[in-house]
Amino acid sequence: MVIAIVAFLTLLPEVHSTIYFKEEFDRDWASRWVESTALKDWQRGAWKWDAPKKYHNKEKARGIRTVGDNRYYQLTADLGKTYSSVNKTLILSYTVKNEQTFDCAGTYIKLLPEVITQENFTSSDPYYVLFGPDICGRLNNKLRFVIQKGQKTYPCKQEMNCSDGSDTHLYTLFIHFTNFTYDVHIDDERKYWGKLWEHFDFMEPPMIPDPDATQPDDWESDPEIPDPKEKMPEEYLQPMTIPDPKNQKPHDWDEETEGVWVQPMIPNPKYKGKWRPKLVKNPNYQGEWKAPLIPNPKYAPSLQTVPFKRIRYVGIDVWQVTAGSLFDNFFIGDDVSEYRQFIESTWVLQNKAEKNSMDRGSGKELFDRRPTVYDDLPDPDDTDVADEDLDADEDEEDEDGNSIEL
Repeated sequence: MVIAIVAFLTLLPEVHSTIYFKEEFDRDWASRWVESTALKDWQRGAWKWDAPKKYHNKEKARGIRTVGDNRYYQLTADLGKTYSSVNKTLILSYTVKNEQTFDCAGTYIKLLPEVITQENFTSSDPYYVLFGPDICGRLNNKLRFVIQKGQKTYPCKQEMNCSDGSDTHLYTLFIHFTNFTYDVHIDDERKYWGKLWEHFDFMEPPMIPDPDATQPDDWESDPEIPDPKEKMPEEYLQPMTIPDPKNQKPHDWDEETEGVWVQPMIPNPKYKGKWRPKLVKNPNYQGEWKAPLIPNPKYAPSLQTVPFKRIRYVGIDVWQVTAGSLFDNFFIGDDVSEYRQFIESTWVLQNKAEKNSMDRGSGKELFDRRPTVYDDLPDPDDTDVADEDLDADEDEEDEDGNSIEL
């Protein structure tokens, strides 16, 4: 799998690369993120700096967890400067973990322009791209990819599904503004890809069929033809109907007063239907005719694809019926090698820990129980944690507070 991913990444064009934003959510995370206060207090959920139940390193595995069911979560971070994705491959990546018993919850993120106000950020604010899972029940696991152009939103026409289960999942979107294609990776595997002009309605394709071209008269488009060696048997020469032999012209029929007598017809008992010769492969078959492609005069990539010229913020803007989602490991930029180093030091390690069932609790599968999101202390029966480590960890949590709200 990794070999395939590396091979794919080596095909990306070499341009001047930049890291726009990296976030692993250390203890100072709240100083870099701003919660919107546009909604009323009772509508807004809380955020908790928390570690998952399974981890390779507790401090590095910490992210921010949603707290409070049936709430909105609207949070943004400033990238520090305004970036442009013109002629580059934009990389938008993060991890999310759903340990809770799941009903409905969005866990997608947005890439935002510089015109928004963080303190008043709402769902109606403009954005460049929306990307990530939108889950409602275990059978409706949609992965959303939406591009906004002006006041209109354009969802990707390719249907995509996200991963379920309680493990940490890595979602990465590559938008290649060099050739106007995209790739979606889930857990470091390329799952979906396509051309922007095929999967989004706002963009004209670079090439179109020549509208003036016509199919040649001698074009062989039928894969099979009637066998030229076959001839119709004589019994198929019988007509469908024949004159009724039992119905003869009456002897007293007067054509001058009654007109010409016409003998009634009846079905021919010898009629065998329409004869059809068997089909054989057409030796001259040329395939379905397609008009040759010509440059599309309406193709204007600089105007249609809306390369994101004023990228300034990243945001979380979701509604959750069931809270408890853990967001972590944000990466935004166009530097592929830095992206690979980043996920190798974050998600890859966390994934190995989860695959090896490194559970800090009882060792039971976490999918069947919901964590207590307000309590971040290690389980007291965890044999891997020494007593003195437990005491130190408890003091640390008391000092920081069990729940961090912005």
